[in-house]
Amino acid sequence: MSSMKQFIATIYLVGSASLAFSQVEDRSQDPNRQFSAEKLKLDLYQLRTALENVHPGLYRFETKEIWDARFDSLSNALDEPLTGIEFYRILVPFISKVRCGHTNIGVSTIYNQHVFAESKNFPFMVRVVDGKLYTYHNLSDENNIPDGSQLLSINHQPYEDIIKMFYNAVRADGFIETARYRKLGKYFSYFYATLIGYPDSFNLRYIAPGEKMEKEATVMAKQDLQKASLHWERYDSKLPPTELMKSPLGFLINRNEDYAILKVDRFFTKGDEPKDLYERAFDSLFTEISKRNITNLIIDLRGNGGGIDDLTSLLYSYLVDKPFKWYRQMRVKNLNYDSYTKAYTYNEYQYAQDEAGDIWVTNGDELFMNQKVSSPSFNGNVFVLVDGLTFSAGSILAAYIKSSGRGIIIGEESGGYSNGVTGGRSVSFQLKHTGISFSIPPLQTFFELETPNSDQGVIPDYHVKTTILDLVKGNDSVMDFAIQSIQND
Repeated sequence: MSSMKQFIATIYLVGSASLAFSQVEDRSQDPNRQFSAEKLKLDLYQLRTALENVHPGLYRFETKEIWDARFDSLSNALDEPLTGIEFYRILVPFISKVRCGHTNIGVSTIYNQHVFAESKNFPFMVRVVDGKLYTYHNLSDENNIPDGSQLLSINHQPYEDIIKMFYNAVRADGFIETARYRKLGKYFSYFYATLIGYPDSFNLRYIAPGEKMEKEATVMAKQDLQKASLHWERYDSKLPPTELMKSPLGFLINRNEDYAILKVDRFFTKGDEPKDLYERAFDSLFTEISKRNITNLIIDLRGNGGGIDDLTSLLYSYLVDKPFKWYRQMRVKNLNYDSYTKAYTYNEYQYAQDEAGDIWVTNGDELFMNQKVSSPSFNGNVFVLVDGLTFSAGSILAAYIKSSGRGIIIGEESGGYSNGVTGGRSVSFQLKHTGISFSIPPLQTFFELETPNSDQGVIPDYHVKTTILDLVKGNDSVMDFAIQSIQND
């Protein structure tokens, strides 16, 4: 940041609830209402202005000229009235081209209230494995379709076309395929409902596991509450109580085989969880590890969608033996978001603008100082499990452990950038006419890593695949690999 101009501004980013830009016009309660081409173009212009002035990584992969042409082309193509959901289906793959997992789009409030909340949808949990679509939890009334069946078509649409459509709609960091396939499977029924529709039934062509002959069946759509009830009856009720606990943290110590496992689902507290939950849990775990002289630690970050950086750096502080830096640089695209959102607040920062126009956070005493080692520190072997749903702060923790050589990464490429993450408290707004909702991250953070410019996720040292048979049988091939590595050492 040596080229900083000679000005520093201290600001509070506070939005105004009375500005017309962020107000949504009054609309009828008809989710099938059509909007004129003129209003669609105005909503697109509102979205364009917000992205250009809020998102600090909009031109990370493609130039401003490419984005200008992309916006202009879409605007010119909006030449006839569309319903809100039709416009949404155009914008979803468009927004995915930002290649940012923190940039989100949602259906309008009216559509959500009158269609999505009460709808019935696809009654299976699915997973994409090696480019094919499989069921692994059957929540339909047709209980004779076995888990692990390969779906060949849904309502006569080939599975390849469905996967391609949904893949292009997933908002994910960079070109990380694992994130897209994982999200595609996890939110399949949502993608089907919002991008294709809400049929009363689904015609399926499928091949049951271990068979070659194609079969056909028709299953009825199910509401989420009905699906939840069937999931409990067929799956959850058969699990041991310890696997049904909702805590974001869990750990066990196997003294005989000299390892501990720490499972972290997220890095934030919610609801009635105590605010110091993580601090107390980490202290308890590492105290026990120290007392029992455990020399191997498995940290399971699979499915961890991120959270608060302070908690990830806290966990890392137990794994090192000297002070470390977490943040390297932070930047924003703008200093005022009043025109894009309501009642927006953000932390107080100091900023300086460089000659290229980038605006950098400068109050280094607070953000960029060395962080202390926590006690009792752990100096044994560390194994970190990641997958395509390891995102944001979860992915950054894995990146620190790999970059410093502090541990071994096992699984598949993480779903979040290993550096240059765009995040922070999102700027949220609705498009004025269609009411489609957006949230855009305003802060880009670069971390003190040995590979500071990587646009990949965290690449595992050992790639371990999970097969559809593993899923159906409940086998954990990734955890098994980590434990066997310890046993064979």
